[in-house]
Amino acid sequence: MIVGAGFGGLMAARGLARAPVDVLLIDRHNYHLFQLLLYQVATAALSPADIAEPIRAVLRRQPNATVLLDEVIGVDPAAQIVKTRTGTRQHYDWLILATGSKYHYFGHADWPSRAYVGELISCRARGNPVPPPFRYRNEGVLATIGRRSAIADFGWVRLTGFVAWVIWGIVHIFFLIGFRDRASVFLNWAWAWVTYGRGARLITGEVTPLSAVRRSEEKQKA
Repeated sequence: MIVGAGFGGLMAARGLARAPVDVLLIDRHNYHLFQLLLYQVATAALSPADIAEPIRAVLRRQPNATVLLDEVIGVDPAAQIVKTRTGTRQHYDWLILATGSKYHYFGHADWPSRAYVGELISCRARGNPVPPPFRYRNEGVLATIGRRSAIADFGWVRLTGFVAWVIWGIVHIFFLIGFRDRASVFLNWAWAWVTYGRGARLITGEVTPLSAVRRSEEKQKA
């Protein structure tokens, strides 16, 4: 059982694709969200659909995977059961908690370790020798600065300017889930870069009718 469909949860699920196990993936949302590009949505550079992909679509070619839309609210390790908000109790043999972390991405060891956990469970289920202990490797840090400049620090080399900006764009597109999302983000970025354009900036939400506002004001005066 895997709780959470972020990078860690999906990598763990994919690592178990060929293992002789049934994988149950539980998430309170029905989509995987690439949070690293949320600011692009906030600034109208991308649409929310560009950085999200349905979980079932991601795992559609994995026969041993089942996706459950629910929220885990408790774990009973002794009974090997998780409790969900809808009241169901799900039994597990192995449990991977990949519910994420706050304000971390590059340089954080939680999400790459999930791929190792998936490989470890797969080896145990097959009766194969387990891999060596997990060791985190920092892949580097990327930061964009404006339209054509960025910083790329890989430890052994540090790049700045346009080259780093190109690397930043390639890395972000590569980690998006789904070819459709990658193509959409690339085209939107290319269009925005050439035209200086932005997406539709919509102000949404409930609008209180003017008559209701006036009635409220009259009651306050009374």
